Order: sequence, then structure tokens, then C-alpha cells
Amino acid sequence: MEFLSKSDFKAVCDDHTLGVINQSDDDNMTRAENYAIEEVSSYLRMRYDIANAYAARGDKRNQQLVMITCDIALYHLVSWLPKRIG
Repeated sequence: MEFLSKSDFKAVCDDHTLGVINQSDDDNMTRAENYAIEEVSSYLRMRYDIANAYAARGDKRNQQLVMITCDIALYHLVSWLPKRIG
């Protein structure tokens, strides 16, 4: 993961739950983050410099963008669970 960190997800779930959701595979987290970034970008890129927004790191990131990207990434992670048990 580049834009998001695992600590960003702590606002919505604990470490154990995150491990279950991503099926203990960091590649799943990276893939979900990439899908989320592209989904958010598709709505915003015509109006905002979204590439620059996602290039920010640490405290320089827009916190609303972090929150929305986390939410969408979690949605994708949960949808990949067997029979959507999430």
C-alpha cells in the first residue's frame, strides 16, 4: 500500500478483523487500495488534481480522501470473502 497505511483502517476495524477481512494477504490490501483509488479518481479527476492528492504522504494527505478511500477499500475486501460473510 502506498497512499493508505494499515493504521488508517483502525478508525473502522481492529487488527484482528482487518486480518480476517484481507485473508492475511497483503496483496489483497494493495489490490483493494488500488481499486478504491481508481474508483474515487473516476469521480474527481475532471475537477481536481487527483494525482497530486494521492501523491501526498503522511500528515499531508487530505483526511476525507483517506477516509473515503479506506471505506471503499474495505468494501472490496469484504466482497471478496467467501459467501460475503463480512
